[in-house]
Amino acid sequence: MTVNPACPANSTPVGPSAGELNDALAHAQPGDTLALAETTYVGNFEITASGTAEDPITLCGSAASIINGGTLDSGYALHLQSADHWLLQGFTVTNASKGIMLDESSHNVLTGLDVSRLGEEGIHFRTGSSDNVFENSRISDTGLVTAEFGEGVYIGSAESNWCRYTACEPDTSDRNIIRDTTIFNTTAEAIDVKEGTTAGEIRGNSLSFPANADVESAVNLKGNAWIVDANTIEAESGDGIRIHSILEGWGASNVITANTIGTPTGRLGIEVVGNARELGNIIGCDNLTPSGVAVSTNVACS
Repeated sequence: MTVNPACPANSTPVGPSAGELNDALAHAQPGDTLALAETTYVGNFEITASGTAEDPITLCGSAASIINGGTLDSGYALHLQSADHWLLQGFTVTNASKGIMLDESSHNVLTGLDVSRLGEEGIHFRTGSSDNVFENSRISDTGLVTAEFGEGVYIGSAESNWCRYTACEPDTSDRNIIRDTTIFNTTAEAIDVKEGTTAGEIRGNSLSFPANADVESAVNLKGNAWIVDANTIEAESGDGIRIHSILEGWGASNVITANTIGTPTGRLGIEVVGNARELGNIIGCDNLTPSGVAVSTNVACS
């Protein structure tokens, strides 16, 4: 069996059937590199093994290596459950309710992925999934079944779901990084950061959403101490970035700098909502429109 040319030559090739992929994931060991075939794997696939910091496990492929969830109505195309230290690289994820879900899974790198045509959100870091990196990827065409849940990237859980997922405590999906990624044609926020999350980064991304999106901003930020820097945002409706404090102590100490934000007439590039205006959020004066003038905001820049 030949190795996918997008993967290292010493990779272990994964056969072209769903059963072979399930078997490879179930038996993965630290240091393994699993090379997907250039084929379509149909089903909902789960990763429960972990690598180590020194010996992560790699699952790699090309754009022609497709994980297809089989239906937009239910299921996760790829689910990491208590799975740490994975490198997911280069393949396509499509046709599921949710694209890639991480639960209690940390120190993973997701890079070079194409995630599209989902019933709900594209990528979700949940139940304490921390220190992950999502980079150099593309997400599009989410929310095809439930528009209000069609986020590109969703981080954490809403407070109303903490008793369901995290024993009524905050979902501390912390220090996750989203960078150098293109997210477009989502029906909800391109990136939605929930209360309970801390110290993540959103850097260097290209984010947009259409005029008919069920959303008020491209980036919705309710966590603490996040950095949103050097992104290009094009909102055909709604605002560019919103910071909310919907729960006491959250929506604080975020830093918004050096973004280029285009919005329709009458909408704000950056809006700090309600109590969040008193919580030490910093809006840099270097946030500009595409024409190079300062973005419209409802607070003073600094």
